[in-house]
Amino acid sequence: MDKEVYSIVDMVSTRKGRQQLAVVVVILVVAILNILNSTQTQQYFGRYLSINLGNGECEWTAPVTDAIKPENTTTLLVSYPGSGKRLCWRVLEALTGYVSGDDWDLSEEGFDTLFIKTSYPHPEGLWGWGDSMDQVILLIRNPRWALPSYHTMRYEIDFSNGWDESYSRIDYTYTMRPPVEMWIPWRNARFNTELDRWAWHIDFWMNDGLRRNDGSNHSYKDSNCEINIKSCIPKTIIQFEKIVDLDEVVRTKELDKIGDVLDASPNVTVIANEARPCVYKKVSKRGEFYNPNRDGSGPPTYDKTFTKEQVNAMKFQVHKLKEKYSFSPYKNVAHAQDLVAILEEYHEQLSDEYASFFREDNGFIAPP
Repeated sequence: MDKEVYSIVDMVSTRKGRQQLAVVVVILVVAILNILNSTQTQQYFGRYLSINLGNGECEWTAPVTDAIKPENTTTLLVSYPGSGKRLCWRVLEALTGYVSGDDWDLSEEGFDTLFIKTSYPHPEGLWGWGDSMDQVILLIRNPRWALPSYHTMRYEIDFSNGWDESYSRIDYTYTMRPPVEMWIPWRNARFNTELDRWAWHIDFWMNDGLRRNDGSNHSYKDSNCEINIKSCIPKTIIQFEKIVDLDEVVRTKELDKIGDVLDASPNVTVIANEARPCVYKKVSKRGEFYNPNRDGSGPPTYDKTFTKEQVNAMKFQVHKLKEKYSFSPYKNVAHAQDLVAILEEYHEQLSDEYASFFREDNGFIAPP
């Protein structure tokens, strides 16, 4: 018999030896548990979802990178570029434990994922996932801030026009803001086009993929919304400003809309309701997940301003959309009325900014 086997037998045969063996076993178990619970191991093997510790406490864990099952309900997260998709898809991941993909596959996760984020039909977006998505969540942001954020994104990827260029700059995203001197010429050259695209992005999804011109000035339905998905109409509308609000109650109520959609999705497991506020908080504290990681590298967001005429144009566009969705055929559509409420907020904010151009020492304020 080997010497090593004799040593183990000797340990087991004595009380002191059994105690020593027990200590060794405990140390080994603790070491294995530490390895299994490490961030690196979680990222390698994946964790099914964030952990509900009870009493409103939780632990964020890295999402699963494995392929989903055919019966899982998949969700497409859509928004105009610069509207905060990154934060939302991190919340989706944390609630379910599944990794997200993107329309250009810059994440290299492929399209066999539970979620995909896209800016489609904006030129920054691409319907590259075929028929792998089942439903839509629409995220919107005030154009006053979405357009400057879009410019920041373009700056970070060095105004790239292709996959290779964008991928080569992926480590720069959410890390910096451009100087104001670069914003003004881009703003003036692109303002009318991008404001129109911002409004059309909302119209496209709210009208089940309606495109505006087939070449003969006739609207038509996007073939992807006819063939590749059950419906392009969103299951809910998320307002970016509310998911970053300083009031935790406001943030939680808005992000719960995502949880509600997932709860109603067949074959999708979501962390318990009691742990969701904690999950939202954990995600929001991870600055690398979204915009705060840019703070301190470049001018603050509010330094990117618009002219009086441009603010008025945004105000008019928002008002036009608000009026459109306030009446038939949208009047009795729940999500349309949610959209109207959001647009009303945007209109008030833009009206205040427009009025600020006319304020004088005598206190005169322009009418809305």
